Amino acid sequence: MIRFSVGGFYGHYRPLVTLLLLREEHPEWFREGVMVDSTFDSWPNVPWNGGRIRFDNPYPIREMEKNIRFFNGRGIGIRFTYTNLLLGPEHLGDVLGNRTLELANDPLNAVIVASPVLEAYVRERYPKFKIIGSCTTDLRNPAALAARAQELDLIVLPPDLNHHPSLVEQLGPARVEILVNERCKACCGDRKLHYHNISRAVLDQELAAQRDPTLTLPQACVFRVGTPAWRQREGAAVKYPLYLSFPEIEALHRRGVEHFKLAGRDVAFPVLLADFARFLVQEEHQAEFSFAFLELLHDGRAFRWASGAAAA
Repeated sequence: MIRFSVGGFYGHYRPLVTLLLLREEHPEWFREGVMVDSTFDSWPNVPWNGGRIRFDNPYPIREMEKNIRFFNGRGIGIRFTYTNLLLGPEHLGDVLGNRTLELANDPLNAVIVASPVLEAYVRERYPKFKIIGSCTTDLRNPAALAARAQELDLIVLPPDLNHHPSLVEQLGPARVEILVNERCKACCGDRKLHYHNISRAVLDQELAAQRDPTLTLPQACVFRVGTPAWRQREGAAVKYPLYLSFPEIEALHRRGVEHFKLAGRDVAFPVLLADFARFLVQEEHQAEFSFAFLELLHDGRAFRWASGAAAA
């Protein structure tokens, strides 16, 4: 089975439940042997969050509970993106972060980590969670990756290394998760600095409140505002060098890799829909899937379905 973890249980909640309703109503449209296994994100204002800025009005606890029930009730795990690189012991007592883990404390769910401090805390206080190693650490040394993989339930491979089958074998295919739709340039030398800047912004509420993801981009980044790369980045038809084709995913699966990550918790809607269709839907059904998806999203039926299911 090819198991996708899909970004956006908070940022793209409505599109995600729309996808799941279409999967229930039209299973024949979807790729055989492919499933949505989990969804990853963070609710806003949790200082442990990393990778993206999540700063917004407080999200009600009762809605968190409903969201967890909805996804877990369908066998879909919640994965918290608690990948802030700059956490220290002083951050571990955060009330909201701990509350989210209390609500979702189940072996189906996971915490994605980049900080050894937070990892040790979660292992001690919330041992039911799976622990997943984030690619935001940008760890590339094969021996170090192999050692780290043995400590984790899963490790997300830096996307530049997706085409190194010998490394996948060394780490153990069952412990590897492959990011299939990385939108950064290949061999980006600024990636770790970018994630560091995001971590700093998450911990600085004044920066986070500006809600401007460009503030965290390193000066040398080709995607800075105003560059041709930035203007093209939100187009659904843009070709990115680190995107995997579905035949490449199938080749990795034949080598024993089951876990794949579909990023997108900050992308524009056209990109999100295109990726849903590209990776999850059979080619001959992608047009009708996209039309039905837009119709469902517009009329709100999927959201009402999810709300009713969570309340049941």
